[in-house]
Amino acid sequence: MNAGTMLRLPLLAVMGATTLAFAQAPAMPAYDPRVTFTPLTLPEPVNSYRDGNGAPGPSYWQNEADYEMHAGIDTEKKVLSNTETITYTNNSPDTLTSLWIHLEQNTYRADSRSHNLGTAVGGEQQRRPGAAAGAPGRGERGTTQGIEFDSVEIEDGVPGHLTKAVYVVSDTRMQIRLATPLKPHG
Repeated sequence: MNAGTMLRLPLLAVMGATTLAFAQAPAMPAYDPRVTFTPLTLPEPVNSYRDGNGAPGPSYWQNEADYEMHAGIDTEKKVLSNTETITYTNNSPDTLTSLWIHLEQNTYRADSRSHNLGTAVGGEQQRRPGAAAGAPGRGERGTTQGIEFDSVEIEDGVPGHLTKAVYVVSDTRMQIRLATPLKPHG
């Protein structure tokens, strides 16, 4: 043997021993979700509002809104008008100082968030692909003034006694600030 061969043998022997050591390494344990979620503090499974299975409990409540609407449409002016009475019942254990109303049609206003995102209700694109700006197209929607209120009034418990409501409209939300808070439990 020459000196070059003798130097290679010890090196190959060390590499073979290293390969054998890696092959005998223990396998990773299987994932156990119970270990992952054990440290979490979860809410009590049962309370007076909901049962452990999600069913209503003995103190469950739900507020109620009843609507009486009288609508009309002027096809020439393209105007929908409506007189509406909402009777709201607060069945919650809390006194309410304001009520919220969703004004979905305001999504069609030129200054609405959804209009500025270039989408219509349901996520349709403002213009069909390849159409010029302002060109009508399938799925395109025009703009409107949204919902315009002539008046918003509150009947404060005395039949026929109406007071002008203080309200704020922000995009598709309207907050009516109640001068007399709505008492709890109906």
